This record gives sequence, structure tokens and C-alpha cells, in this order.
Amino acid sequence: MYKEQGSSVLATFMDASKAFDCVLHAKLCTKLLDRGMNASIVKLLYTWCKTQKFQIVWNGRLSRSFMIEKSVRQGGVLSPYFFNVYMDSLGLMLTDLGVGCRIGRRFSNNLWYADDLVLLAPTVVALQKLIDVCHSYASEHNIISNEKKTVCMRFGTTSAKVQHFPIISINSNNLLWVNNYCYLGYDMSSNFKHYDFNEIDKRCHCVRANMLATRFSKVSEDVKKLLFKTYFSSIYCSSL
Repeated sequence: MYKEQGSSVLATFMDASKAFDCVLHAKLCTKLLDRGMNASIVKLLYTWCKTQKFQIVWNGRLSRSFMIEKSVRQGGVLSPYFFNVYMDSLGLMLTDLGVGCRIGRRFSNNLWYADDLVLLAPTVVALQKLIDVCHSYASEHNIISNEKKTVCMRFGTTSAKVQHFPIISINSNNLLWVNNYCYLGYDMSSNFKHYDFNEIDKRCHCVRANMLATRFSKVSEDVKKLLFKTYFSSIYCSSL
């Protein structure tokens, strides 16, 4: 919409260091209670988080058991839900801030997939405000922003040299401006010239087909068909 109106859109692809590992159990449980979850269930979940013991196997030797003070389990069934609850209020704060890109009366200044956050704004000042809110929220919730991997991009009808862009920063650390970025497996281009998802999907399908042919060469025809239908789904992370 902005492109058709001759305007550019500034985007910041936020990156957090091991975001799932930074979730504070007490804050998470408070947010679950605020959402109206049964107190007994929240108490059960809190006890479960606080009483888990872990050990590490290294070169055949087992370490002493230890407890985890924070984080949600990587790969756990509940973990994505917990993380969404933990970060949901940030999305509401950004939307209610009243700056950034909007469609009609609704602000669409933040897009999420798990811990992958994109901020969208038509001006540098608005983008900086959104970033400042994210940094403040991250500091209060034990989330560590990765300034080295967080980058900015200008989407527009024409390309511009990155060195001409103004300074955008997190905690006094200037962010890098880029012309291309890979987000959720797709290559984004600032001038839309390489915005060809069909070509990307073709390459991905070839890779997946070779992978299936190699790893599952001895399985039955029915299993191969099932694998093909499942693994070639367009849903992100379907390979899991």
C-alpha cells in the first residue's frame, strides 16, 4: 500500500539472544494469572518450573544435578505458548503507541513469528520510538537485544546506498542498514527486484526432493507420498 502511494517503509528486524532461555518464571506466571488462568494450574506450572533438575552428559560422564532459574524448554509443547504470553503485552504496547505504519485507523507497526519481530514505520523518528519501547520492555523482562544481528532496511521504489541512512540505535549502539535480509527463510530486497518467492520455493523444493530421495530411498511408495505432501507444505517450520 505504501509502495503504491510512492512512500517508503523503514523496517527493523529485531534479534534477541536466546530469547526462550531468558523467560522469568515469576513474570510468566503473573501474566498467566492476569489472563484469568486458574490459580491452581498456574501454581502447578510454577512448581514444575522451579523443581526441575537437570544433568549434563559429557564424554560419558554425568554432571551433578542443578536447577534452572529461568527459561522455557526448547522444543517443549507449551513453550511457544508461554513465550507468546510473555511477549504479547509488548505487541499491544507497540500497536497502542500510535506511531509507525498503519492501514486505515489501525496501526500495523509490529509483525511477529515466535521471537522474530519486525518493526515497520514510515519515518526514522517513529521507528526509533518503536525500538526504544522494545528495548525498555526487554530490559524489564530479562530479554537481551542482539544489536549486532538487529538490522534496518528501507523498502522503496528505488534503491539507495546504505551509508546515506540516518542513525538508528539500541542502547546507544548504532544499527546496521542493509539492502537484503533473509527473514523466515525468504530473501527480502529493499527495492523489490529480488522479491520472487516462486523462484525461492522452486529451489527449496529441489533441495527437499533430493533430501527425501536420499534419506528415504528404501521406504514404501505410500510413505514417500506422505512425506512429500507433509514436507512440501508451505507452513513455516513444517520440516519439524
